[in-house]
Amino acid sequence: MHLLVDALSVNNLSGRHVLAGHVQELATQSPATRITVLLSASNDAAFASLPPGVNRHVAPVGGDWLRRVAWQWRHGAQLCRELAVDLVLSPSGMLSTGMPRPQVVLAQNPWPLVAQGEATRAATKSMLQRRAFARAQRQAAVMAFNSRHMQDLYATHFGPRGAASVVAHQGIDEGLFRRGEPHVADGNRAPIVLCVSVMARHKAVEILVAAFERLRRRVPGAKLVLVGGWPDASYRREVEASIAQLGVSADVRVAGHVPEDELHVLYASARVFCLPSRCESFGIPAVEAQAFGTPSVVAHGTAAPEIVGQGGIAVAQDDVEATATALLHFFGSEEQWCKHSHEARANAGRFHWRGCSAPLVTAIEALGAGIRES
Repeated sequence: MHLLVDALSVNNLSGRHVLAGHVQELATQSPATRITVLLSASNDAAFASLPPGVNRHVAPVGGDWLRRVAWQWRHGAQLCRELAVDLVLSPSGMLSTGMPRPQVVLAQNPWPLVAQGEATRAATKSMLQRRAFARAQRQAAVMAFNSRHMQDLYATHFGPRGAASVVAHQGIDEGLFRRGEPHVADGNRAPIVLCVSVMARHKAVEILVAAFERLRRRVPGAKLVLVGGWPDASYRREVEASIAQLGVSADVRVAGHVPEDELHVLYASARVFCLPSRCESFGIPAVEAQAFGTPSVVAHGTAAPEIVGQGGIAVAQDDVEATATALLHFFGSEEQWCKHSHEARANAGRFHWRGCSAPLVTAIEALGAGIRES
């Protein structure tokens, strides 16, 4: 069986992490499956390291989504014939255009299903994505969702599946998991609240800042560290203005991107991780923090409560006081915090790649077996 992994749409760090993890497990758990990853000129370098035996095919197209779709529409069928492709795996939540083969679709983008008040161009793109998502829900041979939350979102918007459907969570790196073990239940944690994310507007960073100001009144010396890029400069200015207005500038560090080693130090030294996002299909940083024994505070209405499990607390979206109260919970006694630290680490243990990818690997092998028998 020859599986073509359509990675043309994968242009961000999170997407690369997820696809690379699943491809590694497919290569390991299903050695009889031949795998080719379809890349573009814009992301070829990002996938420089693929598992042994996994082939790469670089298409003469850049990262622009309209041009990418047009190229697939014109050349997809020919490519499948030339490479003798049996199955296609698309990680974009939609069917790969122009590829007349049974398709396995990995759905992990909730934004088009929950976005409101977008600018005209973004709203048009979201509308087209919703239509493509609906078609995938109806026609994909297998739908794989990175959380039950995503599975429910598709069912709510597009109706239940009539064919195979699985939940395949994403994993965290084994090296990070091992590195976190010595820091579990470390009683010398600083009074730091850590947030790691792409700081987009829907991440509700302003809610976290307001909650932190309430926390600081009760926990002298508390600090907030915000790690990650800001795709919207105006939103960063709004958050920084709120930080100044609330009088917590000396206690909030807007760190931006940090090196991996520094990020691990922050995971290991923070008292609690918090991301009150309004839109999450998973939440990798929360699990990474839990691998270091750092419990999490997240918001309901997303996949985050499902993912952080017993290793954290979920509160209502946009509820500043509830968020502050949840944060304060992790600044109690050392005995209580150590218990929560162990719970966080135990929850992170659910997200080893081998177990996370297993439902996807099984579904692909079953589909391949059906093709061979037909």
